Amino acid sequence: MTIFELLDCATKSILVSSDDLGISPSQIKSRITSNDQVLKATSPSGFALNIKLPDPDANAIVAMRVLLGNSNTSAIPQRITVFEQEFVTK
Repeated sequence: MTIFELLDCATKSILVSSDDLGISPSQIKSRITSNDQVLKATSPSGFALNIKLPDPDANAIVAMRVLLGNSNTSAIPQRITVFEQEFVTK
């Protein structure tokens, strides 16, 4: 039995949403694919960003990269939580 692993950048095909940001999914996607735009929380408690693949049977998200502070270092969050694991950023 042979198992092949293939890594694809899924950014173009992902579905994103957030009830906390007050902007449309297309605006969110535009901002996360740009190096000079930010997603900014509308409240001090932060925001949740939901990321899904349109066909989870074909692919799985196994890693993600988050670019922090490229356009504005004051916008860097204190922490990021992914799958209930918290990462301190400052």
